[in-house]
Amino acid sequence: MKKSTCISILFLSLFLMLGASCSKDMYTAGMDKVQKSEFEALASSLEKSTDYEKNYIRMMQIYNFLEKKEDPELLSVFLTDYVDNHPEDPFNAYYLFTVASRYKQQGAAPFAHYYFSRILHSYTDVTYQEQSIHFLCLKEILGNSQDLDEKIECYKELINRFSDKINPGEIYFYLGDCYGEAGQWDLAAQAYKKFLSESDATVPGNSSAREYATDFEAYYTTRVTWSYASLDELISNVTAALKSRKSSEINKYTSKVKFFMSSWEEQEASQENLATTNIASFINNSTRVNKELDKISNAQEAYLKTSGWDFRMNTWYFYFRRINFPANPEIHGNWEWAGIYLGDRVFSRSNE
Repeated sequence: MKKSTCISILFLSLFLMLGASCSKDMYTAGMDKVQKSEFEALASSLEKSTDYEKNYIRMMQIYNFLEKKEDPELLSVFLTDYVDNHPEDPFNAYYLFTVASRYKQQGAAPFAHYYFSRILHSYTDVTYQEQSIHFLCLKEILGNSQDLDEKIECYKELINRFSDKINPGEIYFYLGDCYGEAGQWDLAAQAYKKFLSESDATVPGNSSAREYATDFEAYYTTRVTWSYASLDELISNVTAALKSRKSSEINKYTSKVKFFMSSWEEQEASQENLATTNIASFINNSTRVNKELDKISNAQEAYLKTSGWDFRMNTWYFYFRRINFPANPEIHGNWEWAGIYLGDRVFSRSNE
């Protein structure tokens, strides 16, 4: 069944259910005479009153009546009916939040989402137990929505209205991700930049968030002249540059986004800055580049063994990788020379 059809059926059901609210008998069914009389008196008072603080007290009393009923929909119908008939009541956001929360508990996620969104866009915020109802609605929507435009607006709302209740850096990172998924790369870059400006910002469950945002900003702001669609062409140029023994020639082909030199056991972040800017000084007459790629190479990463170096270890493996950066179609999928692993490979980095 198509999503639009499901939504239509959902709201048709909602309309029919709320249409039944005109019958008061369904609320009092099963009550004894005393309970029925008390309920009807409360309901009648609500209809006539615009003293919304007193109405709130009456609503809580009605809540106690209806939450005990076997039909869990009755309370929701009563609350939504009241809101529709009292659009100026400042507590409406709270009443509808109760409805949304009940639907959530019942597993009726589309109904819950409808009300969380309705509260956010149509009703004045209200604080309940020191919590902003709008803030709670934003969290609920973001926890369940798959709509990028909706998520972007919610993240922006959190930043603009509730910066004291959130980790701004974390939210900027999520916002950047959403903009990226939507193909809005300029806005994604701006969001990641703001994330990086929060020096202590972290993203729970994503330990590489800062690295990703840093790389994104670097690729986005740097004119990438060192990438090639053909790996063979890149390796051929690197090999020719090595033969020239000129650092200026060799450096043309090194990635300008975190080019590294490390042993196999080290992390890429452990860089040999001196070596990476002076590769030519470690070349001698016995330096050789293999003609074939190492067998652990694949469609995304390639390793090329070289030997005869005068720095730390005799054997170096040149590491090449495809650039994964859809924000720039001109370089996305191209190959770059990303770093150097020092020493012989003593373990497998992929299935051999």
